[in-house]
Amino acid sequence: MPNVSVGAIIEKDGKILLTKRNVKPFKGAWVIPGGHIEQYEKAEDAVKREVREETGLNIKEAKINEESLEFGWFEPKMALKLKLGFRNKEIISQWLEQN
Repeated sequence: MPNVSVGAIIEKDGKILLTKRNVKPFKGAWVIPGGHIEQYEKAEDAVKREVREETGLNIKEAKINEESLEFGWFEPKMALKLKLGFRNKEIISQWLEQN
């Protein structure tokens, strides 16, 4: 069975939220919050769970946990210059084209 993943671009005041990974793969790389969908889980539920697990984001707050070294808000074009993990460069580029 293939691993299916979700991710969320969270934008506020023209900046997007990225987390710095503390686990492999891409340890030390910046990524949008996200992760794998669990068996029988809806994609919408998975993205909410992953954002909560990785950032502790409850609308008003974000906190570090064992999966993330730190988080930061970046202008999207500046984010593309960072060391990004997974296919995040492509994802952020596509999002920029649509917005």
